[in-house]
Amino acid sequence: MMTRDDRINFEKKMIPAFEQLISKYGGEIKSLSPDLNLGPEKDDEEKMMNPNLISDDEYQNLVKNHVMFKDMSADPYLHSAGISSDWPYGRGCW
Repeated sequence: MMTRDDRINFEKKMIPAFEQLISKYGGEIKSLSPDLNLGPEKDDEEKMMNPNLISDDEYQNLVKNHVMFKDMSADPYLHSAGISSDWPYGRGCW
């Protein structure tokens, strides 16, 4: 099972790949990860902010349009399957 740090590392590694896709095909990275820090929580001033973080309104619009999944942590079935672990880290779309 992936840890929060695994999810953040994966998202960081995917950013260059998505940037290449964007340069060739267009589009945007839309991330739900509030920050891209590894390890224990840091003070707000020390956090590495996520440049692709979207607003809650944009997220809700993407959910409404069936582009993005709903908040998985609120679903008991997804939670029991372990799919909602570390929500919302590592979640997003291109």
